Amino acid sequence: MITFSQEYVSSELTQNFFTITQKMQKKVTSSRNATETSEMFPVLPGSHLPLSNPALEFIKYVCKDGMVTLQWFCSNCQAQYETDSIKTALVEALQKKLLTYTLQDLGFSKQISVFRNITVHYSMPFLRENIDWMLQMNPELGKEKA
Repeated sequence: MITFSQEYVSSELTQNFFTITQKMQKKVTSSRNATETSEMFPVLPGSHLPLSNPALEFIKYVCKDGMVTLQWFCSNCQAQYETDSIKTALVEALQKKLLTYTLQDLGFSKQISVFRNITVHYSMPFLRENIDWMLQMNPELGKEKA
């Protein structure tokens, strides 16, 4: 069975893949330029790299065995990381970023309120004018969040 599979891939499938990739390359080359082809690929890890050859990416995908599952390995000892732990850590990191952003936004709104009070109490029209202009340009800054 192994010998048959190897012979089939080396003779029949190789020629078919070669024909398919030639057609892909001709179609892409004639319809788009090289800088626009990256938008044809799905957004996956590594998608930030410039992908400009659909035929090559097709062959890479076809040559992978079975379903590709997410696995991360330690670069030192090659032990597999627990995927659920990584997912949990990423969710926690995102939640911390959101909390930091929300608190910073809230703190800035309170500071604007303090500056506004100073302009009224000490009669500083130029500062008040700047605050009013800033709030006019960014209305969400003047809204204190609960």
